[in-house]
Amino acid sequence: MRDEAAEVKDRLRASELLGKSEGDFITRTEITGKDGGIITGIDFSTRSTEELIAISGEDGGVTLSPILG
Repeated sequence: MRDEAAEVKDRLRASELLGKSEGDFITRTEITGKDGGIITGIDFSTRSTEELIAISGEDGGVTLSPILG
């Protein structure tokens, strides 16, 4: 005697795992800044070491350390 409920459950789980392995499901993530605000960027390539050290003291949640060498 077969348990049809268990068989359906197993087939559904197998289908779910197959879909996940094939990338059929999309996971969306929203990334926001502090308190849900926008994320701001700083162009570090044009800044001097002194400017970067000064920026690191601002309350932005990012700590910068100069690379010496």
